[in-house]
Amino acid sequence: GRITFSGDDGGDIHTQAAAIKAFVDGTPGGNDMPGSLRFYTNVGDTGVTERMRVNSAGSLLIGTTVTTGTSTSGDDIIIGSIDDSTNRGITLATSGQAAIRWADDGDNAMGRVQYSNSTDKMNFYTSNAERFTILSDGKIGINDSSPSRRLEITEASDTGYVINTATVNNALLLTNPQ
Repeated sequence: GRITFSGDDGGDIHTQAAAIKAFVDGTPGGNDMPGSLRFYTNVGDTGVTERMRVNSAGSLLIGTTVTTGTSTSGDDIIIGSIDDSTNRGITLATSGQAAIRWADDGDNAMGRVQYSNSTDKMNFYTSNAERFTILSDGKIGINDSSPSRRLEITEASDTGYVINTATVNNALLLTNPQ
């Protein structure tokens, strides 16, 4: 089935501007009809081009029509294809806060990356606690949400810090340039 959106282009009234089409997406069986829903738009040409698809597995494909080259599990949203050199991105447009969240059955934001446009501050959370902060001036805080120096690491207990290097001759050098 299909729904088409057409308009009068001055030559006819049949030139499509957009369409939504349903397709069989797999092999039908008794009372079993795997299907996909595909969305098309026209960029000012003579026909429509597929822009987005929901396949029979429930995956959302944007800017691609196949799952080739992606992982076999966990890819609910696929944007672009492996052999496509188009620059891609996701923009969360707001004057407030925007976040990407990882949820479980106990909490809807156990892990998240959050950006506040009012303070230009980016936070990274794990286990629903702020762990890593980047301020607008580039200052970084680890377990410190308001670092006043270029890098601040705050530890609630005195478990200490360990920096391991791959060889004996490598070391971490801390200096005070005063």
